[in-house]
Amino acid sequence: KKSYVSLLQYTYVFSRRKNMQIRAQLNDRILYMELCGEIDQYAAAELKEAIDIEIENTPKKNLIFDLGEVTLMDSSGIGLIVGRYKLITSLGGKMALCGASKSVSKMLKLSGIEKIIAGYQTLHEAEKSFTVEKGR
Repeated sequence: KKSYVSLLQYTYVFSRRKNMQIRAQLNDRILYMELCGEIDQYAAAELKEAIDIEIENTPKKNLIFDLGEVTLMDSSGIGLIVGRYKLITSLGGKMALCGASKSVSKMLKLSGIEKIIAGYQTLHEAEKSFTVEKGR
């Protein structure tokens, strides 16, 4: 088993695939993950492992994926997002997406993912959505 090194302290760069990076931050309420590059079947498998470790080792269970730097996403990327959504909601948390480009937004819309996971233009809007839901 791999030892745990928090993404919160590092930019995770895939050694086999130089075209994908992930950066993570934690504020007082939300785990924020910025994905950069291409999310295809190869990257999705490695991302899943890294993100799941971070979720399991982080006390906060709300998650925002910033997709602003994603240049390509195939169905494996959709599966990655849906799987993390299921994990977060099983832990009692909420999830949002933000910053998706036109091509990534189109893929998200075609998949129907927007019906279960809210998408926002900006990180601020995504963060605000958790506060608004909490206040209901």
